[in-house]
Amino acid sequence: GEYRVIVQKDGFASVAKPGLELHVQDVITLNFSMQLGSVTQTITVEGGAPLLNTDSATVSTVVSRQFAENLPLNGRSFQALIELTPGVVVTPVFGGEGGQFSVNGQRSTANYFTVDGVSANVGITSSGVLSQSAAGLTPGSSAQGGTNSLVSVDAMQEFRIQTSTYAPEFGRTPGAQVSILTRSGTNEFHGALFEYLRNDILDANDWFANRLGLEKAALRQNDFGGVVGGPVVKDRTFLFVAYEGLRLRLPQTGITTVPSLSVRQTAQSSLRPFLDAYPLPNGADLGNGQAEFNATYSNKSSLDATSVRIDHRLTQKVSLFGRYNYSPSELEDRGGGNNANTLNTIVSNRFRMQTATVGTTWTISPAWANDLRFNYSRNRAAGRFDLDTFGGAIIPTDSVLFPASFSNQDSLFGFAVFGGVQSFWFFGRNTTNIQRQINVVDSLTRLYRTHSLKFGMDYRQLSPILDPQRYFLQPLFLDFASAASGSPLLSVVGTNRRGVAHFHNVAAYAQDTWQVSSRLTLTYGLRWELDLPPTISDGDLLAVENVDDLATLAVAPLGAAVFKTEYSNFAPRTGLSFLLRQQGGWETVLRGGFGVFYDLASQRAGDAIGSFTFPFGANKSEFGSFPLSSAQQQPPPISLQSPASVIAPDPDLELPYSLQWNTAVEQALGRSQAVAVSYVASVGRKLIQAEVLSNPNPQIVFAQLARNVSTSDYHSLQLQYQARMSHGLNAVASYTWAHSIDTASGSSSIGRGDLFVPGTDPNANRGSSDFDVRHSFSLGVSYDIPAPQGKATLRAVLGDWGIDTTLRTRSATPVDIQTNIFRLVAGISSSVRPDLIPGVPIYLRGSSFPGGRAINPAAFTPPPRDPVTRIPLRQGTLGRNAVRGFGASQWDLAVRRRFNLSEQLKLSFRAEFFNVLNHPNFGPPVNRLGLPSFGRSTSMLGRSLSQGSQGAGGFSELFQLGGPRSIQFGLKLSF
Repeated sequence: GEYRVIVQKDGFASVAKPGLELHVQDVITLNFSMQLGSVTQTITVEGGAPLLNTDSATVSTVVSRQFAENLPLNGRSFQALIELTPGVVVTPVFGGEGGQFSVNGQRSTANYFTVDGVSANVGITSSGVLSQSAAGLTPGSSAQGGTNSLVSVDAMQEFRIQTSTYAPEFGRTPGAQVSILTRSGTNEFHGALFEYLRNDILDANDWFANRLGLEKAALRQNDFGGVVGGPVVKDRTFLFVAYEGLRLRLPQTGITTVPSLSVRQTAQSSLRPFLDAYPLPNGADLGNGQAEFNATYSNKSSLDATSVRIDHRLTQKVSLFGRYNYSPSELEDRGGGNNANTLNTIVSNRFRMQTATVGTTWTISPAWANDLRFNYSRNRAAGRFDLDTFGGAIIPTDSVLFPASFSNQDSLFGFAVFGGVQSFWFFGRNTTNIQRQINVVDSLTRLYRTHSLKFGMDYRQLSPILDPQRYFLQPLFLDFASAASGSPLLSVVGTNRRGVAHFHNVAAYAQDTWQVSSRLTLTYGLRWELDLPPTISDGDLLAVENVDDLATLAVAPLGAAVFKTEYSNFAPRTGLSFLLRQQGGWETVLRGGFGVFYDLASQRAGDAIGSFTFPFGANKSEFGSFPLSSAQQQPPPISLQSPASVIAPDPDLELPYSLQWNTAVEQALGRSQAVAVSYVASVGRKLIQAEVLSNPNPQIVFAQLARNVSTSDYHSLQLQYQARMSHGLNAVASYTWAHSIDTASGSSSIGRGDLFVPGTDPNANRGSSDFDVRHSFSLGVSYDIPAPQGKATLRAVLGDWGIDTTLRTRSATPVDIQTNIFRLVAGISSSVRPDLIPGVPIYLRGSSFPGGRAINPAAFTPPPRDPVTRIPLRQGTLGRNAVRGFGASQWDLAVRRRFNLSEQLKLSFRAEFFNVLNHPNFGPPVNRLGLPSFGRSTSMLGRSLSQGSQGAGGFSELFQLGGPRSIQFGLKLSF
């Protein structure tokens, strides 16, 4: 469109588009050339983003810095901004899949984050298997799971999330494209200092702790820091520095089972040190050797994030910038987030993320411009398990746990008892994993008449390092009575070594934005994706062959690629935007788009980069009594044995893809408001899903294969309302009515009931997605209350107040009911769903149940089993994800006041109330039929969303949707 440019004497400029009202907080950066007389002058302009999307079919939401700073962002991370977007569903961390949210039916690990135009998907797990973090599918988050380790809110310039049919320059994964731009310095020094405080005196107790009569645990939060930016050399070199520190003590409630006093007293003397390592019971004796131990406690966490950005104008045509970010963080998690560990097991995760980005923009001529970015990132995640004397536990010595040449500093011991709640304990070193990234992004822009052509490439290399414990020993017991007699199911002994892997992705694209007329804009282009098979530096990843015939399935010769390189991954995309009505302030825009979007074939290759599996480790099973003899404790050699155990992709694995399309009508409501109605859809094909094979033939004892056997379908109606700073009001509201269906909601094989079974109906698991939410609504409002007219004293007292709020509400998510048994069909193991008993109500209601409702165990029965082998003969009649859990709603509120100490110095006070009404939101009910807690919720929603594998990146439950009320006070001094 047409822009009016006003160049001021000091070299700055403003930009306006006829019919639009622009404001400081709605900032974008425009780089273009203009001819003044005989001199062509390149200038950078800061101005307002158009309220209506008149030149693209992309479905996106843009949040300015001022709006983001005003909203009550729990944890000062961008998760709350993401949830303001239509089509977004918050998801828990599960089985190594730490993406935290799903967009338009895509999996949670399909989202791609960039900071200043380069990849920020550098998350790494601190667990023993690199899983999807190896291939760069999750953003680099702090130990608390927040994005402030990437960019502090005060250092952000603009936040944009694109959710459907984005241009060919965006991709690598088919989910949301989250783009964060950072602030740079200006010709004047500006900055801010801030402090945010929380204390448990002001907060509500956990609902379950209240029910059990447990005291509220200590909560302390200090979130502090500041930013400053200004000139180094006026008009040429600018500096911007940001720091944010966090010190947190997070309250928790643990409901667990431990060995009873009687079973400890009757245990063999050699077993007493292992049972005494559990806390002493403080609740009822549950029989079978177990008793209750319930407690409240606090976890410690910290973050120190520092970033420095320098911008320099080298010539009139060439500008440079560089940004360095260093953000160490750590979390000491008692019980491992309810991850089966006892409450005296402290899981320590320490992260140290470093990113360095440089870029240059070269305006070659008024019609040509080139933008080049280079990034190197390094993210270190170290984890270990420690025991303490919490609850009266006694820490066993290394001489009891390890052979003579090992200790808890280089090895790990685990004591596992099934049938209880958090009845495992671990002691020793876990892993020290490192993710390293090199990312080069280049784009060339050509302006030709009414065309804006853009060509580009994006190269990314990831080199993760796995550095696990040297030695591992773990006995597994059926119950505490077996543990007291030294009769384990088996004991696992393992050994490991360090390993380095390499992943390479390349993308290239060509696109054109064609202004056909003043009303019609077409965007079209082609993207090409290349995902090379991963390799390791010292040795070979195992590959398989003959996957279509289990009788001949075998390990491929060493050195074979884990999957074939596919070069035909072309993704055409097209979209149009038509200005149906041009009446000033009441414009109407019609938009529509369609495109192909690929995912990474290497996404599950990280499953093979883990401890205790060849070529990084080995394990053996010892049967008989425990403790083991000296000979039994010796670690096995790392070698490829026969029959083999292998984790590998299908050698014919292809890139998964989705087809996305949308149509939308956008209507301006005056000069500062707009509403959009969109139909957004996507279908996923050739999605990756895991197969787990047990003894398929004499050559293979176990195999986990990644194959293109899953599909998905998503359809939605999405509404969005936006108001841009009019009479002090800034707002965005979104509503989504959707249905997401798939055969698997993630590619992980860990704990899922949707594993693919060859030889059966491929749609046997087809049902509502794990993240299927039929109705969701979100609202974010920031309002500057007008100062009263009249006396100066009255204005001084009642002026400069503001109120900000977010509201999120959604319907219930599915629950996949499973039995505690497994079936073996042609050597393939899978979870089994039960039969549904006709005429029996599925739900029970009453005040005795958390949330007033529970799933009725009498409504289900296990399917028939073979009378001899006791193996289930078929899958149950209950469909996958056929039952629903609980909905959720939360209202957050902030009240602020600004004090103008001088023309340049301002002090702002904030009081923020998260879940201001203390509305209890409950996590999903326990889905394992046969457990005593089946059908009932055992935690609040915030905690269930944050639970997952250690170091998988779950957002801290204090900052999640669905926790008890928490109050925060903040001060900010701006200058």
